[in-house]
Amino acid sequence: MEPQKSSGAYQFNAKWVPFLPIICLLGAVPLITRLVVVEPNQATYDVFAQSTMYDFFSQYKASAILFLTLIILCITFFIIEKRHIKMDNRLKFTYACSAIFLVMTAVSTFSSEYSDIAMWGIFDRAEGLVAIGCYIVIFLYSIYIFSQENEYNFVIYPLIFVTLVMSIIGYYQYIGQDLLLHTDFGKQLVVPEKYAYLRNSIGATYDAGNIYATLYHYNYVGSFSAMILPFFLTLMFLVPDYKKKVLFAIVVGASGWLLLGSTARSGLIGLAAALLVFIIIFAKQLIKKWKVTLPIVVIAVAGAFGVNAMTDGQLFARIPSLVNDAVGIFLPSNNDFDYKDHIPVRAIYTYGDELIIEVQQGTLHINPMDDKFAFKDENGNAVASNLNGNEYTITDARFERLSFDYIPVDIDAIVSGQPNEEQLRLAYQNIKGDILVKVDRIGHFGVRINSVTGPYTVDGRTLAPMLIEEAPSIGFVGKEQLGSARGYIWSRSLPMAMDTIFVGNGPDTYAIEFPQNDQLAKWYAYGTTSIVVDKPHNLYLQIAINQSGIALVAFLGIVVTYIVDSLKLYFGKEIYDTRNTMGIACLVAVVGYLGAGLFNDSVVSVAPIFWILMGCGIATNFIIRKEEKIALANTPHATIDMKTRKHISEENMDKLQLEPEPVMEEEKFEDIGNMYDDLGMERPT
Repeated sequence: MEPQKSSGAYQFNAKWVPFLPIICLLGAVPLITRLVVVEPNQATYDVFAQSTMYDFFSQYKASAILFLTLIILCITFFIIEKRHIKMDNRLKFTYACSAIFLVMTAVSTFSSEYSDIAMWGIFDRAEGLVAIGCYIVIFLYSIYIFSQENEYNFVIYPLIFVTLVMSIIGYYQYIGQDLLLHTDFGKQLVVPEKYAYLRNSIGATYDAGNIYATLYHYNYVGSFSAMILPFFLTLMFLVPDYKKKVLFAIVVGASGWLLLGSTARSGLIGLAAALLVFIIIFAKQLIKKWKVTLPIVVIAVAGAFGVNAMTDGQLFARIPSLVNDAVGIFLPSNNDFDYKDHIPVRAIYTYGDELIIEVQQGTLHINPMDDKFAFKDENGNAVASNLNGNEYTITDARFERLSFDYIPVDIDAIVSGQPNEEQLRLAYQNIKGDILVKVDRIGHFGVRINSVTGPYTVDGRTLAPMLIEEAPSIGFVGKEQLGSARGYIWSRSLPMAMDTIFVGNGPDTYAIEFPQNDQLAKWYAYGTTSIVVDKPHNLYLQIAINQSGIALVAFLGIVVTYIVDSLKLYFGKEIYDTRNTMGIACLVAVVGYLGAGLFNDSVVSVAPIFWILMGCGIATNFIIRKEEKIALANTPHATIDMKTRKHISEENMDKLQLEPEPVMEEEKFEDIGNMYDDLGMERPT
């Protein structure tokens, strides 16, 4: 904003200052990328098996969000006025739901076994109670602060900036030349000097052909694009200024590029949901202006196919799987399906001194207690094997896919007085050695041998005891591989949600609470037993499990109230002014995010944008309703003959000997004036 000139002197216009945190949250925070080296606690190590963890995309963003939220609280303290607080029955309900959402998140945090993680978040997500509390503050502040039409620029232009910057970064990532992690300048920018020794060992997070920008994962680029594209598409469609139309069209193209380049199917689902709402609202206008609409659609489709051809089909590569998954969700489950029929190993467990492995062709019993392992089948018959160094291979055709690496404790080093600390610790615990169970020469399961109690299964990465067993599941039988194994994740997450209806496990504790020992089902879903399921890939399950079912109901109360209210306000209108345009833009952006949320979860990289746009949308709806109420109060009313139900002309008024219409009382004028004050608008004369 330019300084205002008054009485020969420049006077600083500070009206934009309260919007500075909003500008930063939208235009700067999503771009923050900076290395943090995290030392995990024991619970985190037990899941991820990493003693040192590296985070580029979450910790600094979360810190920036907290800092800006504190600034928001300070600004609110100085500027808040009770008469400017937006309040009606819908907003009372929204405020109540927001309070319940936050309270249940806090209860779940302080009740969690891992309250330190629940408070600040896990290493590569940082979305604990503190971050979620910031979201609610940002949301409520957005409702309060937006009143004037020109204030929408504090949302629009930061989003233009961040989208264009991300599209440039995304282009170079797509061609395999990540500006941040493949260039010296980029490495100096994102790697602090104290970690300079790591710069040469850092590479891109994903291969060429995927755009993740600065949002940590290409799925979250999908969530981002599912908001931004319909937001600016609405502005482009409704704004009368042709220069702005061109600018918004460029942003639509950039966000479309991000969406397709990310290959995120979740983003396509979100965009489809947003476009459905867009079409519902503008159905009449789209049909009426078909001569404009049709060429735009044709150009957009032709452009997408053209870029797909230029990239050898990579842009559309995942669309067929999206269609298959969409159809698969609605097909009935096959309750006779058993995923164990489709993996080499049906079961692995220990009993007494034996390790027992069930495969499709039989059951192998291994006794590892002697110096040389003994192998038998389920009938007690010996099974032939070869020993080459410390590797056992099976020559029996029934079990030939199995092999075993044996890593014994170095007794000779202990006897010679030259053991290391780990060798001494294992010997003290009567540990004889470890077995890596391999299938087709690939390690899948770990077993530790105690010379006193016998063998037991362990996590192959941390060697902590782990009983391999089937986790409880609900639904998705035979659909475990659906949506990049989301069918498996959701089927195992639903029972977790049943246990957290009243109190959640705590924000960001999903990876710790998930039954990671469900290794056989993981094998079928992912093709490996060692993968860590660290998120539910569903916004609604994430809330239900981490923050409680009650918190989920409160969240749904907020978004459903907003969407229903918006549809009532905007559907079927013939003329859309600036407020209506912004209100619809916010609506379709929110719907896009919620649609993508069916396949994605919340992260600090994208969530603040959603909460700001929803807050701005709710504020806009409130103002429009107020303006309509004022307009209705100022509308002259026709005089009706109650006998004939017809309007009475002025020349016939005297025949009815009607009393003159009373002059509007001063109190009525004052009430209307107060409405304008509440909206931050100038009173009419």
